Amino acid sequence: MLKSDSFQIGTIIKTHGIHGELIIEVNYPELIENYKEPVFLELEGLLVPFFIKTLVPVSNERFRVAFDWIETEIKAKKLVQVPVLIPNQNLQLSEQNLQVAPELLVGFQLIDINTGPVGEVLAFLDNKMNPLLAVETNMGEQLIPFHPHFIRSINPNSKEILVELPDGLVDLN
Repeated sequence: MLKSDSFQIGTIIKTHGIHGELIIEVNYPELIENYKEPVFLELEGLLVPFFIKTLVPVSNERFRVAFDWIETEIKAKKLVQVPVLIPNQNLQLSEQNLQVAPELLVGFQLIDINTGPVGEVLAFLDNKMNPLLAVETNMGEQLIPFHPHFIRSINPNSKEILVELPDGLVDLN
């Protein structure tokens, strides 16, 4: 599996106890809470699958995890500060998850319900005060506010985002 075919959900931040358990700090708890498939850890530039034995929430952003074959603190210490990824194909692309993790919208088509197709989403820019979507339009790359007020629906099956943008917004860039 390639890194481009996966999504980083968090990082292992420390060991927990002497039996090989680890603490993962996650960016999107909703995506991992009930996750049953193997996760991938980036070790020496390679993505290596690890099967989850147990996964227990510790706080909103932290989970205690036990992996198969990691049963000692010594083995666990080697995994501290390692990114944790899941394959894009295993992501549950629901409208709720897409609003929680808008980075997953890359590749979706942005469509204004009044004017029609706007373009393809190239990136999500996580500015806390004004999150933006970078969209490739026929006029070049445009920045569109990613605000719930503008979003009418997100369809993960057709990979479309229906929005109602203010008149002239796309022409401002």
